[in-house]
Amino acid sequence: MRIAAMACALWLGAAAAFAQDAPAPSRFETCLPLLREKAGDVRAKMDLMVPVFGKRSHLWTREDYAKVADLARYCDGVQARDGRSVDARDWQDMLAGAAAHLQRLNELAAQVEGFAKTLRPEQITLPPCQALVDYSQSEDGGEDSSAEVFGRSFLAMSDHDLDVSVRYVNQCLVFLPKFSFNVKSWGEGDTKAHVNRIIDAALLVLKRRQDWAQWERKDTDIVVMHDGGVVPPTMTIPLTRELIVRYNKAAALKRRFTPETISVLMRNAEEILEQYGNASTVTIFDKLYAEEVKRRVQEDIFRRH
Repeated sequence: MRIAAMACALWLGAAAAFAQDAPAPSRFETCLPLLREKAGDVRAKMDLMVPVFGKRSHLWTREDYAKVADLARYCDGVQARDGRSVDARDWQDMLAGAAAHLQRLNELAAQVEGFAKTLRPEQITLPPCQALVDYSQSEDGGEDSSAEVFGRSFLAMSDHDLDVSVRYVNQCLVFLPKFSFNVKSWGEGDTKAHVNRIIDAALLVLKRRQDWAQWERKDTDIVVMHDGGVVPPTMTIPLTRELIVRYNKAAALKRRFTPETISVLMRNAEEILEQYGNASTVTIFDKLYAEEVKRRVQEDIFRRH
């Protein structure tokens, strides 16, 4: 029987065949992968499209399914010390069901991966589409998990990478409705709304950068960082924007702030900070700018003494 030799190369790209002069593995050793995993657990992983035996399920071929089925037949009845044994029928039923259930999903995933290869990201990593279901953001939109999903936050991405991420996420819509229904029980409308939140978050950064580019900017202007990138002041609410503009005008004079300027800046900054956490419109971006204005004004005050 060629099963033992087949098993050496079975794990779908993860293991190479034994060298000719290496001792042949025992039947127990050959069957260890099936003893370590229950057929039902493997099926759950395949539905989630996480790596199974070194290969994500949408990349499995008919030959891959056949190899695992053959190994299950070869290992039928082999038992581990804890009493767990390989049941060939369980494995074969699971594999047949997975192949039928995942066929269309796998085709869609392959289609998206083909599209991803046409993109040219600069500093981000395009994740498997299924990773997008774990994207999250705060209700006010000030915080999100884009850094975890793409390797860089939207704020830290170049304009090019923001465009790439939008195009890729949009393409994932051909795959995600079926996947998220299987895994999250989301309806198609829920999935589209989720994907649109991701796209809107990226597009908002692009739009606010464009708005900021229209400002008359000076090297004395105040800017803050968040999630590894510069926060355009145009990401803030009107009250904070007014504070930023007022500070920039005062700083551009390159002289100490007048008592009146100090009073106004500090009062407006405190007003924003008091609202943070209580008003849904005041985001982390407003807080960061208000804190930075306060810090710089206080430094100016101390320089007077």
